[in-house]
Amino acid sequence: GVGFAIPIDDVMPLVDDLINYGYINSAYLGVMVSEMDASTASYYGLPVGAYVQKVEKGFAAERAGIQPKDIITSIGGIPVENVNDLTRALRNFNAGDLTVVTIYRGGREMNLKITLDEKPVASTPDTVPVEPEVQEMPEGNFDEWYDFLAPFFGGKD
Repeated sequence: GVGFAIPIDDVMPLVDDLINYGYINSAYLGVMVSEMDASTASYYGLPVGAYVQKVEKGFAAERAGIQPKDIITSIGGIPVENVNDLTRALRNFNAGDLTVVTIYRGGREMNLKITLDEKPVASTPDTVPVEPEVQEMPEGNFDEWYDFLAPFFGGKD
């Protein structure tokens, strides 16, 4: 068997958020990113980091001036060499925190001030559960029982 463990220092802030808010409250940039791995980066003469594919309208990244094709190389002084690094770095911040994102764009490095947003919570429409219609079991003979059970087993409609 293989076992995995998560350090308690990583879990407790998440548990506190679940208790206090009912969801995980985390900082959010508003970008869709992909890997800029070392081999691709060196081939094109670019730094490693999180390559911005898309910037969501109305969120922190757009307000700070981050654009598609930028490469995020650090946030709050924490180096970002891949998507996992960016995700881990964001765990050090809360919604509303002001920090600096370092990006690479057009051959030069830029530092952008950013106020992080709260990660949107996936919502589901409020629905009222509908109780299934309950029929009374027949008391009587075989035909009554057959008529009652047949629809459940592909018999008479």
